[in-house]
Amino acid sequence: MGGSRPMQGPADPLEWAKHPRSPMAMERVVEGVKSNRHLREIFAAHVAAGVCDAEGRLLLRWDGLQWRR
Repeated sequence: MGGSRPMQGPADPLEWAKHPRSPMAMERVVEGVKSNRHLREIFAAHVAAGVCDAEGRLLLRWDGLQWRR
């Protein structure tokens, strides 16, 4: 493996939370709200934007380009 480049992660490690693609991802955001202020802010923004309801039920999912019902 000489000369190979090191693995790189996503540019934004919270991209999965900012643009959830599944109910499971949204569940992880809700779980993280208790202990992580960044996830708390993301969750509040999702509720305000109508991405999820106050209980954390996903209303819109990210398809990679836009929000979909």
